[in-house]
Amino acid sequence: MAMREKDRTMQAVVERLQCELSNQYLQYREERDARKLLIWHLSDLTRASVKEEHPAGENTEAKDPLELQLALRVCREDLTKAQEELSKMKAEYWDVVPRRNWDNLEQTHKQTLLQLKTLQDDFDQLKSEYDTLLELHKRGSMQSDTHDSTTVQIDATVSQGQSKIQSSQLKELINSNTPESRTLTIQEFRAALRTAFPLKSDEEIDELVSSAQSESDRSDIISSQILHSLVRTSRGFTISV
Repeated sequence: MAMREKDRTMQAVVERLQCELSNQYLQYREERDARKLLIWHLSDLTRASVKEEHPAGENTEAKDPLELQLALRVCREDLTKAQEELSKMKAEYWDVVPRRNWDNLEQTHKQTLLQLKTLQDDFDQLKSEYDTLLELHKRGSMQSDTHDSTTVQIDATVSQGQSKIQSSQLKELINSNTPESRTLTIQEFRAALRTAFPLKSDEEIDELVSSAQSESDRSDIISSQILHSLVRTSRGFTISV
């Protein structure tokens, strides 16, 4: 609001200055025309005196000074009206865009709207494709998670079953009165020791494994007879105690 009020004030000042300048110019023009008219009068008087001294032909006609004054006054009025009309048009249309520029801007605006519509259609299509792919990805992820969970459960069940079988086999091997001679890997021998001696620490188990390896011909396998010997020794020690 302050800017508009300032613009109006400035416009009023400009119009007032234009009016004062127009009045000064009009006064200057009237004075100039008066001087010219006086010069014409003097010229007419001079020519009249010359004609009286040297008469010319009968067709020579002298112009009436009053007619000249009237024509000059009409010209001044027309000029004043034209200047006022020009000032009025400048004041009313100073912020108006030329028709040529308006047509160019309108054409550019239409082209921009058309491009925007095309881009919007492309964007909507891409968004629809993206949503479809995202939904497919979610379904695939859910199926993969379900499959992984099922696989883990199956693996856990198989592992538990194998562990139970191995534990059962180890218990049968340990508790058998007529053990068969067979070889055990280090891992199987260690597992059998943990089953036979659940209260022993890891260090004690390692010592038993090292002792068994020293008695065995090979360091990577151990005879089941050594395991039975350790078990019988431990049981005999417990009974004697």
